[in-house]
Amino acid sequence: MKNIFSSRKGNVVTIYLPNQCLNELSNDNTIQIINEINVINDDATVDMVIFRTIQENFFLKQSRNGDDKFIIESEYFISLKEKVQNMRPMTVCVVEGTTNTIGSEFIKASDLSYATEEAIFANGFDIKNQNLEQFSAQKAEDLGMITRYIPSDKIDITLDYLLHTYE
Repeated sequence: MKNIFSSRKGNVVTIYLPNQCLNELSNDNTIQIINEINVINDDATVDMVIFRTIQENFFLKQSRNGDDKFIIESEYFISLKEKVQNMRPMTVCVVEGTTNTIGSEFIKASDLSYATEEAIFANGFDIKNQNLEQFSAQKAEDLGMITRYIPSDKIDITLDYLLHTYE
């Protein structure tokens, strides 16, 4: 079953990552994302790729059963990060919800990263752990974790501007 899908507008592809795919980031789901990236890399007419979630609750995996350290060190996840880092088109991540260390690793692999005021960054794996430091998109920008904080009512305008710069 394919958990991700993409849409194309001109020379820009947006890859939508459903929460169930990300909350259960398995080797199969990671391979699906890698396969999508491979197809895009083979298409010389694509100049930019945007990674977004469909729901605005999480950008990448929420902790479950303490398997996060295994995931972040897995060959599949390492390969996924390398694929994103080495993509021919420019890559953009949009964070509109909560993310943890795994999401942050994915975000860092992208060329640009934007987060809205709904974004919450945790400095660990288990985002439900009350002892973890959690901080806003503005602080994440100040710490250099993301490129820019953008208010949610301006994120689509910002992405449209990027789209037009690549037409």
